[in-house]
Amino acid sequence: QDGQPERTRQSLVVEASGYAGKQIRIYPGYPDQGLSGYGEVSLGYKFRGTRHWQTYFRYPQVFCSFLYGYFGNAQVLGSSYGLMPGILLESRNNRRFPVDVKLGTGLSWCNRPYHAITNPDNIVIGSHLTNVTMVAVRYRKTLNSSLALMCGAAFVHFSNAHYQLPNVGLNTLTLSL
Repeated sequence: QDGQPERTRQSLVVEASGYAGKQIRIYPGYPDQGLSGYGEVSLGYKFRGTRHWQTYFRYPQVFCSFLYGYFGNAQVLGSSYGLMPGILLESRNNRRFPVDVKLGTGLSWCNRPYHAITNPDNIVIGSHLTNVTMVAVRYRKTLNSSLALMCGAAFVHFSNAHYQLPNVGLNTLTLSL
């Protein structure tokens, strides 16, 4: 790709993020929990071509993330490991306050699902295998051509779509860095 204009080069992006927040209690009998935390490592590909859709969406980034989640109650809710592909879109017309939106959905393995005998208090997640979905809005401060700092807020959702009950679903509002 040497000799091509900068705009037509594709970029490989590596990103690490941390999230901390509280779960939304959406059902009576929801288990007690403390602060929830998530760690995310993403490998992404930022489009920089001249195609109309790439310029229109300000050179979006597609990614695949490894996500670890601690649900704030190790005994009942446990934790999860997941893979989440998605897309990151940058704000279109605001260079003074650059914001991006990150959307991802994938699969997660939860280690403490409901079990009638060994974990009857977990009405939130009914199976090991669940969907994980994340929507995040982040402010981005570019430090140099290969380093940026981001902070923002995210909504993270885990559910098995009721294929195994009980499954109230787990919803967390977080702040991120």
